Amino acid sequence: NRSLKFWNMAWICLSGLLVLLGISLFGRKKRHQDQEKQSLMTPPLYDRALAWLTNEEGLQLKPYPDGEGFSIGIGHYIQPNEKSLMNGITKDVAIRLFNTDLEKVDRAIDRLVKVSITDNQKLALASFAFNIGIGDFEDSTLLKELNAGNYAKASLQFPVWNKSKDRFGILRVNPVLVKRRLREQLLFRS
Repeated sequence: NRSLKFWNMAWICLSGLLVLLGISLFGRKKRHQDQEKQSLMTPPLYDRALAWLTNEEGLQLKPYPDGEGFSIGIGHYIQPNEKSLMNGITKDVAIRLFNTDLEKVDRAIDRLVKVSITDNQKLALASFAFNIGIGDFEDSTLLKELNAGNYAKASLQFPVWNKSKDRFGILRVNPVLVKRRLREQLLFRS
């Protein structure tokens, strides 16, 4: 009878320890997942994204030719319904446009990337998608390799996107994009 009570008590203690261990592991995993889902729109990642993309895109308060159209601010591509931006903008308007664009990129990355990524990887992907566009990012081999868990192969895809159209509409290697893709690739790998 004493032996049975001992084993029952031991079983209850062991069960309790297993439950606590499970809660601990689940809690740790949950916190880790929350960190991975860090939004580009909240500090400190927002501050890094703003600094990174301002450095990459520049801050232009007057429109400038960009591909087949014009951009302004921090790499904001002027849409057909935004003709008023062709008159120029203030720095505050540039930041508002940037925030709208960055939020779209942030949502796209969260929706499209199916594997765990670090903050540096998210920032590199944001810079990449911000520059080439969400549609091209969605169709890219970079994203396919990343979602297959091939982080190294994914990082090798950054330099592939080094071309832009010249004034005749011909795709050519752009030295500015070559350097940018290298910076994004290094950030992704860090």
